[in-house]
Amino acid sequence: FEKKTIRLAAPAKSSGSDYFPVVIDATEWGEGLVLSGANYIQGIERNDGAPIGEGSQETCGQAIVFPMTLRLNETPQPDSALARGRWTSEIQPQVAAYKESLVRRGLLSPGSSLYSIATAKPFTFDDVWTYRRIVLGPVSRTKEKISGFFPAAQIGDISNQNWELGNDYPYRYLFLPIKDAKSQAASGDWAGGIDAQALAEAELQAWGWVDHLRKNAVVYWNGEKRDLGPHIVLSEALGTPYGLSKVPYIRDTRRSIGFGNDGNPFVLKYGEIHSGKRFDDSIAIGAYASDRHPSRNPNVDGQRCASSVNPPGYNPYPQPFTLPLRSHTNESVENLLVAGKTMAQTFHTNSATRLHPIEFSSGTGAGALASFMVQSQISAHFIVKSPKHVALVQERIRKYQPIEWSSDVLMSASNLPRPTPKPESSPISNQQIQK
Repeated sequence: FEKKTIRLAAPAKSSGSDYFPVVIDATEWGEGLVLSGANYIQGIERNDGAPIGEGSQETCGQAIVFPMTLRLNETPQPDSALARGRWTSEIQPQVAAYKESLVRRGLLSPGSSLYSIATAKPFTFDDVWTYRRIVLGPVSRTKEKISGFFPAAQIGDISNQNWELGNDYPYRYLFLPIKDAKSQAASGDWAGGIDAQALAEAELQAWGWVDHLRKNAVVYWNGEKRDLGPHIVLSEALGTPYGLSKVPYIRDTRRSIGFGNDGNPFVLKYGEIHSGKRFDDSIAIGAYASDRHPSRNPNVDGQRCASSVNPPGYNPYPQPFTLPLRSHTNESVENLLVAGKTMAQTFHTNSATRLHPIEFSSGTGAGALASFMVQSQISAHFIVKSPKHVALVQERIRKYQPIEWSSDVLMSASNLPRPTPKPESSPISNQQIQK
C-alpha cells in the first residue's frame, strides 16, 4: 500500500477574527504530546507517590496485543492453506525465529512454551474461544454450555482473540524513550516515536498463538472428544487478510503532566482514586479495577521492569472515583487538553482508568471544556485556578453526563468485599534479565 504524509497546521488567523485554537490529544499513542513539545511522562513510576518523573522506568509498562479474528471452518484446513498460502513458507519460520530470539534474550526458558490456554486458572479451549466470540455459528453440533448458559464453540463461530498468555506481547515496550521520541519529532520525519521491533514481534506473537490453538483445540461434543484445531482459520473480519487488527491494542501510553490549581505540575495518583477522593473540579467519573498486564522486558537501563510491583497499601479495587479537570490539562501548553489514556496520571492510575466507558466520560468532559475555552477565549490554566470558571464548565458538562457519583452508588460500593491481593511474581529473574 502507499503511505500518505499528513501534516497538521493551524489555519491562518484572519484579521479581526476571534481565533482561539484548542487541541485535544485523546489518541492511543499520545502523539500530540510529543509533536507539540509538551511536557509528558511514560512508563512506570517506581513509587506511585514520588515526585513527577522521579525514578520512572520509561521503557516499561503494559503488554500490547494484536487482537485477531479466527473462524471455525466447516471443513478442516492444512497449515499450508492459511494466510493465502504463506503460513508454512513464511509465517511459521518467522515465528520460530522469534521464539529463539526470546530464549537468547533470557525472556523465555529453553524448551518452555510461549503460550498457555490455562493461564492461572484451569481454562479450556471452549473458554478461550467463547470469551470474546463476536459471531455465533449455528448451534447444531452440540448442546454443551459454558458457565451454564454460553453455547460452546460452534462451527461458523468467529472469535476475537485477546488472551494474556496467548497473543499478549510483553517483551518490548512500544514507545521510544522520551528523548528519542522528541528527537524524531524535531527531525521532521515523525514515525510515531515507536519501537518498530516491538510492533513486528507483537505480530509474530499473535500468529504463534494461532499455531498453539490449532494444536490444542480439544472439545467434547455431546460427550464425544473432538479436535477442532484444523478447523481454525484466519478471518478477515478486521479488514486484513491475515486476521490481525490494523493497529495493536495498547493499555498505557504517553501521559500529560498537568497544570495544578496551585500552579504546580499535577498527575493523578492511584491513592487518590483508590480512596474515591472527591475533586472539586471533577469533570468525569469512573469505576474499574486496577488491571495490569505487566511487561517482562528490561528497562532501557537494564534494570528489571517494576510494572508488576504493587505500591504501598495497594488494593486493586478502587472506590468509584472522579476525574479532575486539572488531569485533562498540560503544564507547558495552555491550549492543549488530554483525555483517556493521555490524562495526567500515574501508571497505576491509568491501569484503573483505561476502560472504554471511563475514557468516554473523560473525553466528553474534555470536549465540553474545549468548547468553553473557545467560546470564552480563556486558557485551561486560567480555568484551573478559577473556581468560578470551573463551576461554569461543570454546569456545561452536566448536560451530557454525570460528574459525581450518587450517594446510593457510593453506599453500595463501600459494602463490597475488597480482598487484599498477594504480591505478584514475575516469571523471570534478575539474573535472566542481566543476561
